[in-house]
Amino acid sequence: YTVGGLSGVASLAGTLDEVKVFDTLLTATEVQGDFNSGTTPDMTPPSVSITSLATGTIVSHTMTIAADATDNTSVVGVQFRIDGLDWGPEDTVPPYSVQVDTPVQLSEGPHTIDARARDLSGNTSTSPAVTITVDNSTPRPNIVFILTDDQRDFEFSTSDPLWQLDYLMPLTSARFDPAITSSINFDNATVTSPVCCPSRASILTGLYAHNHGVLQNGLPNGGALVFDDKSTLATWLNNAGYKTGLFGKYLNDTDLLGTYIPPGWSDWFAFAHQNGMFYNYTLNENGSFVTYGNTPADYSTDVLTNKSIQFINSTPSDRPFFLFLSVYAPHEPYTPAPQDIDSFINHPLWRPASFNETDVSDKPTWVQNLQPKNSTQIAIFDMDQQRALESLQSVDRSVEAIFNALSAAGRLDNTIVVYTSDNGLSWGEHRWFDDKNCVYEECVRVPFLVYFQGISPGNNSSLVQNIDLAPTFSELANVIPTTQVNGASLVPLFNDPTANWRSQSLIETLGLSPDSTYQAVRTDQYVYAEYMNGDRELYDLAIDALQLNNVVNDPAYFSIIPILKSSLTNLISQ
Repeated sequence: YTVGGLSGVASLAGTLDEVKVFDTLLTATEVQGDFNSGTTPDMTPPSVSITSLATGTIVSHTMTIAADATDNTSVVGVQFRIDGLDWGPEDTVPPYSVQVDTPVQLSEGPHTIDARARDLSGNTSTSPAVTITVDNSTPRPNIVFILTDDQRDFEFSTSDPLWQLDYLMPLTSARFDPAITSSINFDNATVTSPVCCPSRASILTGLYAHNHGVLQNGLPNGGALVFDDKSTLATWLNNAGYKTGLFGKYLNDTDLLGTYIPPGWSDWFAFAHQNGMFYNYTLNENGSFVTYGNTPADYSTDVLTNKSIQFINSTPSDRPFFLFLSVYAPHEPYTPAPQDIDSFINHPLWRPASFNETDVSDKPTWVQNLQPKNSTQIAIFDMDQQRALESLQSVDRSVEAIFNALSAAGRLDNTIVVYTSDNGLSWGEHRWFDDKNCVYEECVRVPFLVYFQGISPGNNSSLVQNIDLAPTFSELANVIPTTQVNGASLVPLFNDPTANWRSQSLIETLGLSPDSTYQAVRTDQYVYAEYMNGDRELYDLAIDALQLNNVVNDPAYFSIIPILKSSLTNLISQ
């Protein structure tokens, strides 16, 4: 029957055994009862959208289709459809998703996907369709991402061979040596926010901190609870068939997550407390807490490396994987493995011209408030730095072990390996000891090494940042992020070092006091920063790499400041 309005439904209810309103079959008694009680039947359809895949995504192996559905009353279920046909049973329990084994269940080529949501009253709506392409003919690359914690780049500020990577980490340096391997050393790389949690959130999303909202390491404006994990590199890759695994440090305040596993991770072996540790730590191992002790076998870098190798070996050869190995070194408490203790005891002390800077009158308020360190304090600092370098020796062996495992598994030739750090660390420059959250090069510069067969090897000084990792990995995997990114894929630079690239980058530390909160623009030559309290800094890196002289009030630079200020405004608006 076709009914012109609800009054028609009510009148028919007296003469018919049952009435079908949209897709819901109601008895005459139910319909009449609603009208007799004065209750208006729900006529509002639910809202539904595909969240896992974007139009244009190329998928292979296992594909996950996910949808988000909401309603003014209650969503009863979501029915996924491929090429207009129902795919599997209606999913009645959120989060709504279905997995598709593309080699077995779908033909090669384009397919259209949508989802139909149904509410308690039988109202339905269909999501906008997305078009994907199934391509199982070309294997997609495996991705190995190795992230250290607080590892700075020394090479920009000294040519002393004892502070170069080939001395500090010889095994890693050899694996990423452009002269002998298919590797690129991005030697002008920075992080967008030089502190652990915001940087890691930027790595996983490709977003600036002012967009992902993780401003510091803990509540109320940072930490794992603040991070929106529904759309990340892990979900993009996992939904497109990648096996994904995280081993080590995730975000700060992970202890507040309990045994929770963020979406998108096939394997989850994360430190289950605020940061991480070298001994006496607990891992959330796929939803169960496992505690480790203080024996040499418990040293976390080695434990995480061994689990990473198991992940590589357990992944089927026809399935691509994303391995995220996130070690705690060289973060404080600067704990080396037993065999590395005192291995750097005779290493020269770190003493650049900016060390424990005498005159900071040109610096912003927060630096002027720092007191110079005395000899006793500096001696403690020197010991910390020795231990930090020693803790990197286990990481050096870890990198070698990962490469060897990839080779033994026959997967090295189709794997991209990226090595970097979440931020740098100031080692006493400008009176700032063992800390980050600063605009200075020591805080923002990080090693950034890429190994991938077929790329054009060499050193590259392009202004790359950590926000570029998510779009790079996505492009290599033929995955389109389901949310926006601020970063850009590095793939064009892999084969053409002169490819068009950004000429300016954003650096920001947010969520602190007005004296310390800043946003800055960095170019090949200049760093210009504006603080919330009105302080400003300008450094000419071409002649002052150690940032000893703030020239923001120097008339010789007055003409460049409006240009940099305009660039900064533009970056902040993105």
